[in-house]
Amino acid sequence: MLKKLRASTAPRKMLALLTALTTALGPSVAPAYAATTTATPIKHLVVIFQENVSFDHYFGTYPNATNPAGEPPFHARKGTPNVNGLTNALLSFNPNLNPSNGAAASNPFRLDRSQTCALI
Repeated sequence: MLKKLRASTAPRKMLALLTALTTALGPSVAPAYAATTTATPIKHLVVIFQENVSFDHYFGTYPNATNPAGEPPFHARKGTPNVNGLTNALLSFNPNLNPSNGAAASNPFRLDRSQTCALI
């Protein structure tokens, strides 16, 4: 009976010890520093793509997007590659279009918006 009594008091002693430590060490925790300010209110940018939808699916559709009036303009850095995957050379002379693909093969083409089934 004595062993059962000691076993049941162990959790209470541990709880008392943890409470005492928390109380004693609580004030020693350093306060969090204030967040630094940024030049713009935007601090994070998260880009979410649909599953199985490629970069070209999104940005091939809008290769020459314009900056709307009244909105902050976007200007790409020097050296940023052009994102127009449907250039004239590829449309007319696609390396994938060759006799080994069959006689009914066709050059890639942009689907009409009514045919894309995009949910966004």
